Amino acid sequence: MSKKSERVAKIFVKVRIHGETYYLFSRKNAPGHKKHDHLELLGGKIKETEDVLDGAIRELREEETTHSLRLSRENLKHEVKIDKEKHYIYEISIPGEEYLKLKRNCKESLSFETVPESRLHKKKFQTELTKMARKILRRWFGRPLQDALRTAPRKESAP
Repeated sequence: MSKKSERVAKIFVKVRIHGETYYLFSRKNAPGHKKHDHLELLGGKIKETEDVLDGAIRELREEETTHSLRLSRENLKHEVKIDKEKHYIYEISIPGEEYLKLKRNCKESLSFETVPESRLHKKKFQTELTKMARKILRRWFGRPLQDALRTAPRKESAP
């Protein structure tokens, strides 16, 4: 029997620090799993009965305990199918001062880490990502990362 198609929400959190753009990643806490101690975007699986936005908000609250990161339908930037999962990619921007107030859920994350935009295309950084995070970044930018950083991604149109 084939695996049922699942829905996943992932959130690109852009942090502005001294005029530079950084991306927020979670270093996953999943002992015994391949993704343990690897970087991943915030978010996760959306329950079958959930609205996409509600699932994204729930996942965000599970990972960040101050609940200060806010999502709305306008933050949905991209929908893409990867393997058998439909990914809903959100993007929010926060100032560096707000980043400093964020608190991770220790059960979900070993740490939150900000990565400068200029480092996203580096091979060394790519090896720190979960396999799915690498796939999402490639699909998000849709072309080599160093070229993609110059332009914003577009939301895919419905088939």
